Amino acid sequence: MAASSGQDSKTYQLTLVTNSDKHRLLKNVIFVACGVVISSIYTILRNRFDRRRRRLRGGCGYSQGDLLLNQLFQSRKDIDTILNAQYGTRTDDELFHHTKQGYHSFVERVGVLAERFCEKLKDFTGERGETTALDIGCLTGGVSFELARSFQTVYGCDPCKECIRAADAMRSRGWMRCNIIEENDLYFDETLTLDADIDRSKVNFAELSFETSWSNAFKQPFDCVVAVHALQRMNSPETLLTSMVDLVAPHGTCILGCSCDWSEESTPRSHWLGGYVAKDGTPIKSIDTIKTLMSQYFSLVHEENIPFVTRETSRKLTASLMSITVWKRDVPSS
Repeated sequence: MAASSGQDSKTYQLTLVTNSDKHRLLKNVIFVACGVVISSIYTILRNRFDRRRRRLRGGCGYSQGDLLLNQLFQSRKDIDTILNAQYGTRTDDELFHHTKQGYHSFVERVGVLAERFCEKLKDFTGERGETTALDIGCLTGGVSFELARSFQTVYGCDPCKECIRAADAMRSRGWMRCNIIEENDLYFDETLTLDADIDRSKVNFAELSFETSWSNAFKQPFDCVVAVHALQRMNSPETLLTSMVDLVAPHGTCILGCSCDWSEESTPRSHWLGGYVAKDGTPIKSIDTIKTLMSQYFSLVHEENIPFVTRETSRKLTASLMSITVWKRDVPSS
């Protein structure tokens, strides 16, 4: 009886050991299976993201910088601020009277420069064909519509979807409602309108990436190319400047704007045109780099500073003194 009990005890102990091994093996199998499942899910999600990223870059021409721009201008408040800066006409605003030339004159002054320096506009015979203009980084289209006062066909492009949507609405209706902030959560509605003498049918807008191949983006060059809201928002502004020779027609005009205030959020530091000290200790300024790049195929015909002012509240303005340069496309002598 005692021997039998001892044998049963040994058998029972062996059974416990066997079950423990099975339990440990089962845990290892479950652990490995969970790892395989997690790895598979990660691979699927990564491939899906990569396909989406390639589709955005290849099909729609988007880059990481363009997606950042859409995030920056995705709120209604941001779009309303730009609309008010480009179309606002509140002459009863006290802040308006405290600015020497008014804070809505930027788009008008750029339009006047284009009319003044574009040589083809001086041809009243019409023998040179229709006049065309391109506004790169058009935002909500303020400068584009000003160009339509002088040019027969105007194209405005910007990578921000909401900006283009607002520009198209202004083109189709001639007016746009926006909220003007007065103080914190207090605001008033205002209807912004285009001047009646502007032919809106001359203007066309398109959503176009800043990282596109500018040399192949358009079928033919333009008589005037304006980029006053583009350089600071680009991943590689130098690429656009070197492509101007393909975008501007011979004897055509190019108008550039730069606030010389670079940010690594939109432009990698290695692509800044200025605002840093070179390895040899030489200070590099943006306007000097622009002149160096443009002078290869263009002649500088005019230079001035124009303030671009946005109204944030009834008591607060944000201003950027834009360095504006006007260039004429050189034509090599035969």
